[in-house]
Amino acid sequence: MKKRFIKKVTALALSVAMAIPAIAGSSTKAEAAKSYSGMLIHDNISIDGIDVSGLSYVEAMSLIKSSAGNDVNAKVTINSPVGTVTTSLGELGYNLDYVSAVKQAMGVGNSGSLLKRYKEDMTLRTNGGLDIELSGVINQEAVKDVVNKQIGDALNGTTKGVELKKEGNGKVRLITESSGVSVDFEETYNRLVAAVGDDWDGSDITVELSTDSNGMSERDKQLAEVTDLLGEYTTDYSSAKGRMKNIERATSLINGKILMPGEQMNTHKTLEPIDASNGYYLAGQYVGGRLVDGYGGGVCQVATTLYNAVIRAELDIVQRNNHGLSVSYVPLSADAALAGNTYDLKFKNNTGAPIYIEGVCSGGNVTYRIYGKETRPSNRKIEFVSKTIEKINPPADVITVDNSLAKGQKKVEQKAHYGYVAELWKNVYVDGKLTETIQMNKSKYKAAPKYISVGPGTTINGQTVTGGETTTSSTTATTTEKTTEKTTEKTEATTEKTEATTEKTEATTEKPTEKPTEKPTEKPTEKPTEKPTEKPTEAPQEGE
Repeated sequence: MKKRFIKKVTALALSVAMAIPAIAGSSTKAEAAKSYSGMLIHDNISIDGIDVSGLSYVEAMSLIKSSAGNDVNAKVTINSPVGTVTTSLGELGYNLDYVSAVKQAMGVGNSGSLLKRYKEDMTLRTNGGLDIELSGVINQEAVKDVVNKQIGDALNGTTKGVELKKEGNGKVRLITESSGVSVDFEETYNRLVAAVGDDWDGSDITVELSTDSNGMSERDKQLAEVTDLLGEYTTDYSSAKGRMKNIERATSLINGKILMPGEQMNTHKTLEPIDASNGYYLAGQYVGGRLVDGYGGGVCQVATTLYNAVIRAELDIVQRNNHGLSVSYVPLSADAALAGNTYDLKFKNNTGAPIYIEGVCSGGNVTYRIYGKETRPSNRKIEFVSKTIEKINPPADVITVDNSLAKGQKKVEQKAHYGYVAELWKNVYVDGKLTETIQMNKSKYKAAPKYISVGPGTTINGQTVTGGETTTSSTTATTTEKTTEKTTEKTEATTEKTEATTEKTEATTEKPTEKPTEKPTEKPTEKPTEKPTEKPTEAPQEGE
C-alpha cells in the first residue's frame, strides 16, 4: 500500500483497533452495509491515510475505493536461474481488502459495552487517532500459473536426454538429464506478500523465485514413476526397400515420445511432413483402390502396430480409422489408418503417471512398447478377438489393353481384394474367469477387383479385348457371405508379448480408400475423461 498516513499510529492504538470484533453476519458487502445501517465511523479514524470520520459504511467504501486505488498495475519481476517472469499485481490476483478495513473502522467505539466504547473513544482522542492499514491479497495459484506459463518449460526441463534403462522382469527406469529445477511456490508466494507489506510504497516489485537446482524437477519426479511395461505389439514389415525405410523413419520419430498424465498424442502430427524433406521414400500405396507410388508408403503399419500396443496398455483411444481395403499384417478390425489430417490415430494418457513409448525395428519386425506405472491387478488378464461379420466377394475383373504385350499375353497388375465387415472385441478375465466383454470398434472394408493387362486381341472368358478398359464376369460381385470366423490374440495386462505376424504385406502397402461408413467405436475399460476432440471431416487423400 502507498503510505498516506495523516498521523502516526501508536502501537497501543493499533492493538485496540485490531482487538475490536467485526459485527457477526457481515460476510458480504450487502450484508455488511445492512448490519452497519444508521451507524457512523467515530472521529479521528482514517484508512490508509484517508479520513473516514463521520462516514457511513457505504460512504466510507466509496471514498476508499476512489481514493486508495488498487495498485494492480504495479509491475512485478520474478527472477530465476532459468528465466525471468514479467507480470503485474493484477495478473497475480492482487486485491486490496476494502471491506475488512471499513468494517474494522465501523467497529471502533460502536460495539460492545458502554465502558468498552468509552475506552476506545478515549484511546482515539489521547493517541491522536487511528489509521487502519489496507491489506493486499495475492492469489497463490495465480502465481504458480503465471510462472509456469512463462518459464514452465525451462523449469520442468525437456525430454531431451531421457534414456530408457531396462532392469529385467519387465521393469524399467528413465534416466533423465533435465535442465529443470525444483520450485518452492509457497516460499515464492510468501516473498511476494512480504514485498507488498507495510513498507511498500507502490513502486515496481522484484523478487527471486525460490528454487533448488540440486533437487529433481517436478517433471523428473513424475518420470521416475515410469517403471512397468503396460502394453506391447509386434508386426512383420519385411517388404520393399522403400516401404521398410519409411517404417523405420516413422518409428524413429515416435520412439522416446513421452505423454504426461492427461496429454494426447496425434500420430500423423508426430510423423509429418510425410515427404522427402523429412526422410521418407517413395513406396507402394493405394489411391482410389489402385496401387501407386507415394512418399511414406508403410506408415499405416506403424500406426497399426502402435494402436495394438496402446489398446493393450488400455489407454484412451480418441480417434482410430480402419483402412479402405483390408491389410494382411494384423487381424481384421485391429488396423489403424493414416491419411492427411483426416484419418489419424489419437490416444490419451488416462493414467496418473507419464507414458513412455518405445519403438524398435529389428530383424524385419517393428515393435512398440508402452511403459508407465502399472496399477492394474495382477490377476486380471485381457485378450483381443477379431470377429468377421460379413465377407464380400470382389467385383468383376478389370481388363486393360497394354500395347506392349503380345496377343494372348496377360499380366496381373493387382490382385483382387475381398471386402469385410468386422469387429474387434476385448475380453477381460479375473482369476481366469471372463468378467467383461467390450466392443472396441467395427470396421467395413471395400472389395476391390483384380486388375489385368492384356495384349490387343486377347480373348478372356469368351470376350476379345481390342482396346481401352473393360470388365469380365469371371467373379461374382454381388455375392456376400456371413461368417463366424474370429481371430483371438491373448495378452496379459502387464507382460503380454505378441508374436510377429508371419504373413507378408500384400502389394507392400494398404491405405484408406473411402470415407468410413461408421464412426470409430473404441471403448476403453474406463470412461474417457473427455469425448474425442477431432473427427474426420472429409474423405482422405488416400495413401498407405
